[in-house]
Amino acid sequence: MNNYFELLGIEKKYDIDLNVLDHQYFAMQLKYHPDRINSNSEKQKSLSISIDINKAYATLKDDLARAEYLLLLNSIVLDDITIRQGISKEKLNAIWNELELVETTQQLTKLQSMLNNKILEKQQLTKSLTTAFQNHNMQDAIDSTIRFKYLENLINNIQLKIKSCK
Repeated sequence: MNNYFELLGIEKKYDIDLNVLDHQYFAMQLKYHPDRINSNSEKQKSLSISIDINKAYATLKDDLARAEYLLLLNSIVLDDITIRQGISKEKLNAIWNELELVETTQQLTKLQSMLNNKILEKQQLTKSLTTAFQNHNMQDAIDSTIRFKYLENLINNIQLKIKSCK
């Protein structure tokens, strides 16, 4: 296995068909699940493969993790330094302001509206990532992935705040 895409038998691209991913995952688990094997040596081998299948599935199923993995396959690691350097002070301030707004907002309808807007923004970023990876534009892919990381954090904060307001 060279990568998770090959392991699960799907095309190496950002815009994958999640139904195909699910189908391939379940087919592979059916084939390699250790509970289906009788001999101990084969069971160990199947367990190792099954663990890899689970890691591959979890990575490829998640939009952000898949973007980071594709960058990694292109020898690009998004560590903390790269992330901090990849976002302007203005954008970072805007993110902090949005986080503060989430923190101070008590109205459920306002929080829900913020969440809906951020989900739409996430969908747009997903499209940007698809285009960046299709065009092999790694700088755009890096920029979009960094924005995606911050956006995902903001969405999680909004969702937590909504739960606490109910």
